[in-house]
Amino acid sequence: MTTMRNCMQGLFRIFQRDPDQNNALRECEERLRGLETELDEEKRRHADAQRNLRESESRIKELTFQSDEDRQNNERMKDQVEELKQKIKTCERQIEDEKKIAATTREMYEKLKREMNIEEDNKEKTGQAVSKLRDEGRGGSASQLS
Repeated sequence: MTTMRNCMQGLFRIFQRDPDQNNALRECEERLRGLETELDEEKRRHADAQRNLRESESRIKELTFQSDEDRQNNERMKDQVEELKQKIKTCERQIEDEKKIAATTREMYEKLKREMNIEEDNKEKTGQAVSKLRDEGRGGSASQLS
């Protein structure tokens, strides 16, 4: 801007020597002021654009970092889900095994209960037979005494 002003001042000196060109000099000065104003506006817009660019770059870095963290968390979650699925499968297998054991135990219990009932019936029958034999034996010995 100072270079343009120096240039204009040089032109001004030249135009002062020639009075017919005074109007042209004023027009140039007005045009120069207009261009300086446009330049200031453009500098301000450029500074705003630079600031916006820095803010955008910073936001992009934040989002990239957040995206990386989210991706890592997602991978960890997937691994945990897989581990839990494996644990569930293991638990389901254990439940099935326990059901089989319970069924076998129940069958054995029922079998032993039936056998015990049979033995109790046999014991009762044997007891009755022994009683009967005793009764007969007493009756037979009493009849032998008489």
